[in-house]
Amino acid sequence: FWTDSLRWISEHIGRHRIIAIGTDAIKHWMPSNTAMVYRLRDAQGSDSLWTMRYARFLKCIDPDLPGFSLDNLDSQLLDLVSVKFFISGAPIEHAKKNIKELQASDMWLYENLDVFPRAFMVTDWLIVDSPQQSFSLVCEADRHRINLMDKAIIELPERSKQYKLASPTTKHKRGNVTIVLDAPNRLMLDATSFGTQVLVIADSYYPGWRAYVDGEHKPLFIVDYVFRGLFVPSGRHIVWLSYEPTSVLIGVYTACVCMSMFVGVAVLLLLRRYHSSQPAM
Repeated sequence: FWTDSLRWISEHIGRHRIIAIGTDAIKHWMPSNTAMVYRLRDAQGSDSLWTMRYARFLKCIDPDLPGFSLDNLDSQLLDLVSVKFFISGAPIEHAKKNIKELQASDMWLYENLDVFPRAFMVTDWLIVDSPQQSFSLVCEADRHRINLMDKAIIELPERSKQYKLASPTTKHKRGNVTIVLDAPNRLMLDATSFGTQVLVIADSYYPGWRAYVDGEHKPLFIVDYVFRGLFVPSGRHIVWLSYEPTSVLIGVYTACVCMSMFVGVAVLLLLRRYHSSQPAM
């Protein structure tokens, strides 16, 4: 059922996410998949569907707490994952982050005033070769308060460097991005870039996602250890991200071939039966 607070969050969340704060699994955590019922994006999602990378990313936010509990609101990584609202079963009194307490009758609700957009352009970047390098740099940036909206950490193993890499364009101002379509397996963005820049999308990277800029396929890579990113050339462009896993495409192709063979055999048997039923001349 809908509560006043859930209804208010749903009306004001936009493209951002929520997260439950606390260390008590009974009192503070939102039950797994509850947010999906209300069409809200929970930054903690369902732990049964986490990748190992995302589990490590969340532990980087609060490494000293047990399990998957979370109590460190001051982490910049919460901004990076686009958490706009914090939900808590008790008042939050220890945070240094720029948060605003909101009126809520059935829960403690806070707005993160430092939240990053779910998609944004970056004019400077660093390329690393391994997941461990990427993870270490992201956690270090969080500890030292280095703004990850100003510099992207791009993970490109040596075997993936098959295309010409652009050079950072820090002399240009940051481009603009608007999410036009947001579906579970498709994302459409209207992006304007001043010089070649990196488009960072704060959604988990996973094999099978493909990127297109104005209909032309572009390489998609891992940014900031867990997110999706791609280079966008200067100008205004329509960017499409589509989930097209090879396994599914092979499955569809195989199913079509099998169906064609089945139909062919059925037609052949019908023709044989028809001819055998005709009287001999």
